[in-house]
Amino acid sequence: LKMLSNGLKQKAVVSASRAAMDLQCNHMDSPKKYVVWYKSGAGGFFVGWLLQTAINPGLLKNALAVFPSSLKEDYRDWKRYERTPPDVALLCNMFHLNTYYKFDWGKDTRQVLESVLSGDATDIDTLLHCRIKFYLMNYVYLSGHGTSTRIAEVTQNPERYQLNDMEHVKRVTDILFDISKNVFVRAPDRYTELASITKSCRYYHSPINDIIAEYPVKIFQLETVWQGGWESELSRILGKPLALNAVAACKQLVDRYLEVMPAPLKEFCNVN
Repeated sequence: LKMLSNGLKQKAVVSASRAAMDLQCNHMDSPKKYVVWYKSGAGGFFVGWLLQTAINPGLLKNALAVFPSSLKEDYRDWKRYERTPPDVALLCNMFHLNTYYKFDWGKDTRQVLESVLSGDATDIDTLLHCRIKFYLMNYVYLSGHGTSTRIAEVTQNPERYQLNDMEHVKRVTDILFDISKNVFVRAPDRYTELASITKSCRYYHSPINDIIAEYPVKIFQLETVWQGGWESELSRILGKPLALNAVAACKQLVDRYLEVMPAPLKEFCNVN
């Protein structure tokens, strides 16, 4: 019985992974419609897929595959299912200029935001570190994390991923300078801390939420997911009301996200 259980679990993992990576999500060359910026633990992947589902409700199956019900049993499996959406680029931990550590939060975060707001994508060196992370996450690894196997494959086949084509890299990353297409996730600090602990990912205290609020940028308030109001957030970002089928599909994804939340987050969000 134990062997059968393990076999079924592995089969479910493979099935979910295939669902997230089927032809609908074969998007290595597709241009992105939006970029979602977020800090580790702030729910960026979920917001990205929620926005994707609002844009194309037909991809609900793919979205649900990134947050399978099995995560209720062991949330440490989350990396196994992580896939980037086809139309929405994700960008994690890029509110700095050169390094994850030893930087001036206020100065560096403002410089990044002001570069985005400038709309000047002329020089590829502007926000080069953001361009690189953007390209790797959304056109190479299709995830926020590169496995050793995938990294080895990319290293051996750089031409497949157009890593040496700087014109291509610049062209697909120029969206970073279109302020109408960039969305910034604001999540409660305690939520981010609990999520980082639960998922064993990097956590650092920062005033990002306060700094982002100072600028005329599109913001998704994560607490609307459990407090209500996410429909208005999406409509504001897209600049139009959500279609009825989009609302229905997004609600299914929101319900799944709340369902698989780790216990500490459910307690914080007052989710049953």
